[in-house]
Amino acid sequence: MKTPMTAKEADKRNQEILEGWNTKRPWPWSAKVTVWVLGILLTAIFLLFLYILILSAPPTADIVY
Repeated sequence: MKTPMTAKEADKRNQEILEGWNTKRPWPWSAKVTVWVLGILLTAIFLLFLYILILSAPPTADIVY
């Protein structure tokens, strides 16, 4: 019959497992390109939308005091 693991042994084993993982992996090249392209497209769409809103706005009336 196996003896249960002590808390100290469990902590040591968990630390060994966590050290084996590389959590700070660099982004792949394709993901970087995708993020750049989507960022540029969204910015262009937003600026076009603002431009259309400005053109469709009625001209301001002259204020007479």
